[in-house]
Parts: sequence; C-alpha cells; structure tokens
Amino acid sequence: MNHVFRGIPNLVARLASMALLCSSPILASTPFNNPPGGGWAVVREDLIVDLDIGKSALSVHGNAIVTPRVPSGEATLWLNSGVYTKRAIMRFVSLTASEPSSISLNQTNDAHPGSFYTTIHFDHTIEAGQRVQLSFEVQSLRGNGFTFTIAPPVAVVEGVNGWYPQPLNEDGKLDAERDQPPGRTTFRLAGNYRSVSNGSLLRTVVSHGRRSETWNLSPGAPRSFAAGPYTYAGYRVGRITVGLFTLRGTNASAGIKDLYDALSVLQGEYGAFPYARYDVAEVADDEVNWAGLAARELTVEQSFVFKKQDAIVFFSHEAAHAWWGNLVGKTGPGIFMVNEAMAQYSAFTVLQQIKGEAAYLAALDGAARAYFNEAYGKPVDKPLSKLDRSFQKDYDISLDKGTWVYHMLRERVGSAVYFSTFRALARRYAGREMTLQDIRNAFLANAKGRGGLQNFFSQWLDREGAPVVTWVPMNSAAFGLKQWQPGKAYVLTFPIRVKCRTSSFVQVVRIDRKWMVVPSARQCTPTSVDIDTGRTTLMWRPRYSPTPA
Repeated sequence: MNHVFRGIPNLVARLASMALLCSSPILASTPFNNPPGGGWAVVREDLIVDLDIGKSALSVHGNAIVTPRVPSGEATLWLNSGVYTKRAIMRFVSLTASEPSSISLNQTNDAHPGSFYTTIHFDHTIEAGQRVQLSFEVQSLRGNGFTFTIAPPVAVVEGVNGWYPQPLNEDGKLDAERDQPPGRTTFRLAGNYRSVSNGSLLRTVVSHGRRSETWNLSPGAPRSFAAGPYTYAGYRVGRITVGLFTLRGTNASAGIKDLYDALSVLQGEYGAFPYARYDVAEVADDEVNWAGLAARELTVEQSFVFKKQDAIVFFSHEAAHAWWGNLVGKTGPGIFMVNEAMAQYSAFTVLQQIKGEAAYLAALDGAARAYFNEAYGKPVDKPLSKLDRSFQKDYDISLDKGTWVYHMLRERVGSAVYFSTFRALARRYAGREMTLQDIRNAFLANAKGRGGLQNFFSQWLDREGAPVVTWVPMNSAAFGLKQWQPGKAYVLTFPIRVKCRTSSFVQVVRIDRKWMVVPSARQCTPTSVDIDTGRTTLMWRPRYSPTPA
C-alpha cells in the first residue's frame, strides 16, 4: 500500500508460454453501470513503459495472464484503464484476448467519472483455473493528477492508482491493493534519466542515446515508480541497501545521515526492515501537492524535505510506513491510527533518540497546537476510533491527536512493553490487514497489571476532544483543578509544579471529576500551578491556542 504524507522496463520477447492472440472485434464506446465480471485475478503482467517527460506523456504496452477467481467461472472481464481522478488520465488504445470475445473500449461509469473502463464479453464461460492472455496498449491523456505526475523534470506514479490495466472487483471497484501480480516493468527513457521502482533492477541497457531499465516485481509489490535526471548515491545500513535519487543541485549528504539514523532507530523499535532495499527519490516542490509518498521499498519526497533542518521527521515518517501500512496493512474504523498515526509517532521517537528530549517534546507541542487550532471543538473533530480514510481532516487528526495517544500509551505501559507489543503485532500481521481494535486487544493482553487501560482507550479513542484543565487559587494550602471541556470528566494522572512564596516543588495528582480541591504537598499557599509539566497528557495549554469556548 502507498501512503501520502502532507507537510505532508523493455521486454524484448513475449512470455514463452503466451499463445498467439486472436483478433477480437472492437465495439463502440458506451456508458455503463456495474456490469458483471468482477471475479478475476491477474496471474502475471509484463509492461513496457515509454516515458516522454518533456511532453508529459506515458504509453504502456503490456501482456497479462488472467483467470477467474470464482468457482463458477466468468463470461465477462471488466478492466480499469486509468486513475481514479476527476478527469480520466489513461485510456486504452488497443486490446486483444486469446479467447474469442467482443471488446468495448473506454466506457464511462457515472460512479467513477475519472476513469475509463473496458469490457471483454467472451463467447463462452471461462472456467475457474483457465487462463486468458491479454495484449494491450494504453496511453496517458494528461500528465497531472494527485499521485500521477509526468512533468519536467520528473515522473512520479503511484502503483495502486491503476495506471495500467487491472480487473475490477465484484463491487465494480479497482482493488489494486489486493491484485498486484508478479511480472516485469521495463522503462524506456532518455539516456540521462534513471528509473526507480518497486521490485529489483534486473538489467540496464544504454544505446543510441536511450536508456532501458527492467525491474522484476514479486507478487504483492505495487508498481510505483519515479523517473528523472537523477544522481544516485548508495550505501548500506546493516543488510539493507539504501539509495538516494536526487536532482541537480541537491546535496544528498544530509539525507544520507538522516536515513541512516532513521532506519537504525526504527529497526531497534520494530525489528528488521521488511525489504532488502530502500530508495528515496526527489521530486521538485512545484510538481506535486504532497510532501512524501511511501510505497514499500520506495519513497518519494519533495525537494524541500532534503533541505529542511528537521528533514529526519519526514524521512522517518515515510520509512516507518514500511512496517505500518505496507508490511502490515490497515483496515476498519480508525484506519489512520494503524498507519498514519503510527508512522508519525515513529518519526517522533526517532527524533527523540537522535535529537534529544527537547526536540521530541517540541514535536509533540506542534502536534497539539495543530489539533487545538484546527480540530478541537469544530465539526470536523471526531473520535479516533471513527476516523475514515475518505476525509482529509481525519488524516490530520490522526497525525496530531493520534500521535499524542501513542505517546500517552507508551508513558502508561512503559517503553519496553510498548515496543515489544508493536514488534509482536508486526510479526503477527505481516502480509495481512490490522485494525485499531487489534492494537487495543494486544495492549490489553500484554499490559495486564498496569491498570486502567480499558478506560484509557475508551476516553482517548472513543471520545472526541481533549481535556481543558486550569487551576483555581484558594486562600489555603490547597488549590482547585477544573475541567472545562464539554461532557464528563476525564480520569487523568499527571505531574504539576506548584510554586509558593518560598518554595517550588512537583507533585503528582489524579483527577476524576470536573472540579477537585487538591491539597498542597508542602502545606503552603500556591501562587502558581504549572499543569502537567512532563507533557504526559494531551490537554489544552495557553501556548497552543486561545482559551477554548
């Protein structure tokens, strides 16, 4: 699976096993809605990609072997030929099948107006296990989309967008995360260009001013790629080969150190890096409207990331997706907590180890400031357990409030239990999808004896908002703590610094009501109280935002 962060090859021969493709009549393009034929799997797919970045153009010639995945067989095959966007990006030029059939190219569908579809109606039912061979050509209509960009100097295309033909599922949707077949991709480029893709580089041929690079992809690998006039710098972090593909004028030395540090820390936290290599490619700032994109062993970052003083946060976030979102998939309610919040908090823990505690706390303050200014008390706010991948604000809440919840969970159970639980989850769900509920269940099982976790999850995952706590002076050796947020009181334990006329000290308090009188630990009259001095709890502070209503 690929993840976007805000900020934020030439086949000379066909497959030996492929039979001669028989010609099929091409029917006129017509609109349609939800036809049958969603029960297919791709056995193998080989692509030849011709890139003309100067003209923002991409064409793909390919061969695919498909088979029905349903026991009763299929008589219709429904193919996607473009990316889900407001306007179509790819369209079929030609398509032939090895079984007698009639083909309707480039149909439209009201449910997905941003894509073209092609339907193959076979003259007979294709039995389960029977293989059909397809040969096709598709071309780009334009070079710009959210994660489909072909513009000088770089092309960046996300693999799960459906930029090459793939069957649609039983619901008439592109299930690119499920259907990533093995095969090869050959990129044909200008001679000074390089490609970087998922999979492994098999060969490079340079001839007559052109460059051809062939990549081999195993089952499940997305076909994401970047291509441009890159300078390559490679090194090793343990058993991992790390590569930086940078544009002219970019100094890769700082990025090399940040990546080395990030991968070293993350492997200590979550176990061995899931892939044999890890490449980071640069894209110009004005080409895309996202900061980073992660696709297993490939990450693409904007140019500004390589120049930022805190670039390690960006590099670490995308690298963490190798575990959370790629090795371990995500699904269900609260989906962004499984991948995005985990990746962001992982970046914060890298910052903590490499830059120190002050940098870590400053990052947490930044997340809290964003949450209280952009979501708290507004209609967009919602419980973390109900975050929906359809909404940008849900993504933002996961990066802000979500990271704090993982910080608080680690504070509560201790670093040893926190990281050992996530290492166990990475092993258990490798190659599978994980839910937020799976994370809850694992900590409830592994952190027995640490008390109150059920209530912790309930008030921080199942409730929107956060506590607003202020102190109230009293004419005695005590002070009041008042919770101002809507709804019932939070149950909280945190340190406070109490200042009296002649002394200053820290005491730990536990509050479980909207109003509580707290005795001073040293029997003096407080002149000021600094609440939660250790930043153990997400709560409103004057430096985050104006006083909430």
